[in-house]
Amino acid sequence: MGGLWVISFEQLDQWLVKELRTFETTEDWLLLQTLVTRDTRRQWLGRLPWTSRDRVMDFGCGSGIVAWELAALKGCQVIGLDQDETALRRARRLIADLPIQPSPQFIPGDVLHPPFVEKITGGFSRFVLQYVSNPKTLLGLWARQLEKGSYLAIEDIDDGFIVEYPEPPAAWQRVVEAFRQYQAGPGGDRLIGRKLAVWGKAAGLEVMTLDVAPNVYSGPLQPEDTTVQFDILRIRQALPAMVSQGLLDPEDFQRGVDAYLASLPHDMFISVSTVRILFRT
Repeated sequence: MGGLWVISFEQLDQWLVKELRTFETTEDWLLLQTLVTRDTRRQWLGRLPWTSRDRVMDFGCGSGIVAWELAALKGCQVIGLDQDETALRRARRLIADLPIQPSPQFIPGDVLHPPFVEKITGGFSRFVLQYVSNPKTLLGLWARQLEKGSYLAIEDIDDGFIVEYPEPPAAWQRVVEAFRQYQAGPGGDRLIGRKLAVWGKAAGLEVMTLDVAPNVYSGPLQPEDTTVQFDILRIRQALPAMVSQGLLDPEDFQRGVDAYLASLPHDMFISVSTVRILFRT
């Protein structure tokens, strides 16, 4: 069985690479992030306490990658919920291209007002709570969707855990900061990771495990590197919206890009850590 899943994960990674070549939407950079962080994420998913007897709701499932991985690693039934029809189409295409049993199901819906689904014994969400205005209330709402004694696994960002050396040029840092404000949106919180445990307890949840998960790279950084180009591209695609919101001028964006590329190549240390927490209802 283990060999089967090794082959399947290799096929999943190949599928991700193929999807990255199309770059259909402004959120496709998330596919690159998903690919880069696959090893540590799959190790974490493999340690989660679900079994083939569980039905797990993936709140904000996006393109369905993690729903697929959960089904492969835990044998549980996964129900993915998202309001982005483009992401759901990709999720369904993934299942068609790489069938797996039990096959994840994907349903349209708002994570802020999730539909009631019977006999849900697990909840899961990655990088969703940072965008909502009242994550403490939403944690409680998600928990009430689950049967008593179920597990709710959450992963989210904390920009305070980002370390870079040498620091990027100031002009590029201003661009990145504007993009983070755009990502957070009104009422969002890019420092949410450190708050999850406290807010979960306030919502009546019990903290079972809590980890800070670093993704670390040290080595050369070249202007043509995929990560560099995607960093620029994802902000360029969001630039019209950022300009309309008064977060960034096109001239400042271009100055930042020019300064960033001019600073390369050089050796780089970067550590980006997320917070992973397992609650029990």
